[in-house]
Amino acid sequence: MRDEYDRVLYLGFLIGCTAAAVSYVIKKNYTRFNTALEIPKSYFNSKLIRGIVLDVADGDTIRLYHCPNLKPMWVINREMKLLKQRALFQNEKKSKGKYKLSDRTINVRLYGIDAPEIGHFGNANQPLSIESRDYLKQMILGKKVTLMPLKIDIYSRVIGVVNFRSYYFFKKDLSVEMIKNGFAQVYEGQDLVFHHNINYLQTLESDAKKKGVGVWSQSKKQYESPRDYKKRIRSN
Repeated sequence: MRDEYDRVLYLGFLIGCTAAAVSYVIKKNYTRFNTALEIPKSYFNSKLIRGIVLDVADGDTIRLYHCPNLKPMWVINREMKLLKQRALFQNEKKSKGKYKLSDRTINVRLYGIDAPEIGHFGNANQPLSIESRDYLKQMILGKKVTLMPLKIDIYSRVIGVVNFRSYYFFKKDLSVEMIKNGFAQVYEGQDLVFHHNINYLQTLESDAKKKGVGVWSQSKKQYESPRDYKKRIRSN
């Protein structure tokens, strides 16, 4: 009798553990992160978040729609369709309810780089700022990417490593691609976060300067770093 009781108890324990494990896996792979602040601390510097790029603000900032592994694609596609129908890319103020882009996507700042600034509030654009944004757009807008979160910055954006697949098997790091092609420089400001060794990015920047590509096609006298541009705008 005692042995039968122990077997039932053991079986109940196994069923409970299995149910808890299945529940954990489902929750982990089904839960969608709407914004950067919803990303659990356990993901930082360790886990990948998969998603689709729905907007490119400039040469170093994107908005990512998180696509959990177990979330049905028809649900994901329906939500993204509603986001696009509301014309959220052009005018956030006209959007309503739960389909505001800012409330349904992760705002991502690419680690380690600073792209030319697009002017706001009547300020002029930096040279090649539009070209930098458009180069990033043509690489990843509407495409699947992976994000490894590194840190949340003072603007509630996640600074992270964003990779995308090129030619099926080859992964590319967006920060590396932007530096290599001269559409961004190595970041100089506060909140410094580097995934790759900083020397690697500096080497890529040096090579881009020698080739005179992108922003480095300007003379030293003409070139103003994004950091200096922001300082100048703030002082005016």
